[in-house]
Amino acid sequence: MAPEQTGGAIPGPPGDIFALGIVLWELLCGRHPFASPSPIDTAYAIAHAEPAATLPPEVPSGMAALLRQMLDKNPALRPPA
Repeated sequence: MAPEQTGGAIPGPPGDIFALGIVLWELLCGRHPFASPSPIDTAYAIAHAEPAATLPPEVPSGMAALLRQMLDKNPALRPPA
């Protein structure tokens, strides 16, 4: 779920970019970037918090920057597909 969806917005391509960013983050870190004890807390973290996990140091800086852009709270600032 993208941050804008937690507020009731209709899903769109920027939400897909956000979801892909979460999957890639999980593959690189082994955990969800907004992992919380409950689904409600996770939704809140998606909407309001920065990723809790840090990327491994071996992730190239360009990839790390792209992932952070993919997980931006503002859908207009996410990279296009």
